Amino acid sequence: MTERRALYAGSFDPVTRGHYAVICNALNLFDELVIGIGVNPEKKAMFNTEQRSRWIAKALSKHPRKDCVTVVAFEGLTVERAEELNCDYLVRGVRGIDDVGQEMILMQVNDRIRPNIQTVWIPKADITSSNIVRQLIFSGAANWRELITDYVPEEIKEGIIEQIENPPGALGIKGQFNAQ
Repeated sequence: MTERRALYAGSFDPVTRGHYAVICNALNLFDELVIGIGVNPEKKAMFNTEQRSRWIAKALSKHPRKDCVTVVAFEGLTVERAEELNCDYLVRGVRGIDDVGQEMILMQVNDRIRPNIQTVWIPKADITSSNIVRQLIFSGAANWRELITDYVPEEIKEGIIEQIENPPGALGIKGQFNAQ
């Protein structure tokens, strides 16, 4: 029997509970899952690729099938990377009806580029995006640390807080930052 190998790509900036739910569901469907951290040189990520990769691994640290997961970073078209990684499936998380329209277009484009790679949509029970988490962090709300608790895996919450309050290269200024 051929192993089913899938690629789940995203920014994971940071990984959310919604991402985690999609990963867990994908692990129920596929023998191997590659999590692809998309790198877009035109966009400024909040957290570097290495940190996002570590947080994904940490979030999955207790999952019984964690050994079936590989995390990679990549640039370029996701569907082409899927082929390079010998993945026959693309996993896409869908939060609601608004996502379905965009995902239909993306699926059709991907099918034109690589018709041998199938797209599988997995509904997300959690509608939170990484963008919402970043907005909460930089909202200026005094309770941002508590606000993100509902949206990121417990295993990485403290790491996010530490990274925000003590960024690499910081000059010892704790708990203060400017969002611009």
